[in-house]
Amino acid sequence: MPATTTGDVAALLLGGAEATSRPVALSPPVRREGAVPALALEDFSPIGSGAPAVSLSIAPGEALTLLAIDGNGADLLGAAVAGSRSARGGLRVAGRSIRPGSCLAFRAAGGAFIPADRRAEGLVAGLSLAENLFLRRPPGRFTIDRAALATSAADRLRRFGVRASGPDAPARELSGGNQQKLLLARELEPLPKLLVAIHPTRGLDIASSGDVRARLLDAARSGAGVLVVTADPEEAQELGAPVRVVYRGALSPPLPASTSLAELGRFMAGLAA
Repeated sequence: MPATTTGDVAALLLGGAEATSRPVALSPPVRREGAVPALALEDFSPIGSGAPAVSLSIAPGEALTLLAIDGNGADLLGAAVAGSRSARGGLRVAGRSIRPGSCLAFRAAGGAFIPADRRAEGLVAGLSLAENLFLRRPPGRFTIDRAALATSAADRLRRFGVRASGPDAPARELSGGNQQKLLLARELEPLPKLLVAIHPTRGLDIASSGDVRARLLDAARSGAGVLVVTADPEEAQELGAPVRVVYRGALSPPLPASTSLAELGRFMAGLAA
């Protein structure tokens, strides 16, 4: 019986996908050199993960994809950056040093977050769409103008393509794709300094997935730094942004989005030299 090669393992890992690159359908944003980084990590790691500390930076107007099989630490790293998991090390958002593990500090510095589980972590199912959009407001005293809130929400829902009976509908009534669009409508307006999105298209249909990817890259082109975590190598290619594969918490060198599926598979399986 012939020996199994690393290429065979990579092909099995990717479900038999051909070892060629897919055409990149979306043009990537361009890194803006010389600007204060939208995100800077130095010797940073989620506490309790057992993962090695990592360092990386994302410039304003740049997108970066973290690609990993589930369980290799990419999700934990993204959540730790957004403050929803405790971490140690240096963390700066838009030049502002913030305490790891603080969602409030992350948001106060200009961060926005699309969590992996939109139902459990991203939205409050019993609140209306308008109220869910309002949740990104900074803490403090304020007066709610219900009529103005509904008008603003209706406009935003229309622009982000959220199909719903109206801004007073509860979030639980939306389909998965429309719930994700609702999250984008909340997190992308006003434009954040940094957006962290974990599995932003998981469970969505092809049309919704394409719309979500396009909006993420539009945010980068508008000046936001964008960090995307995905387990789908084809999505990494679709995004067209530099890719860093996460294997057992360690980051690969930056890889172009045009890297073949076979090569991405080898990195994801820990087989790359």
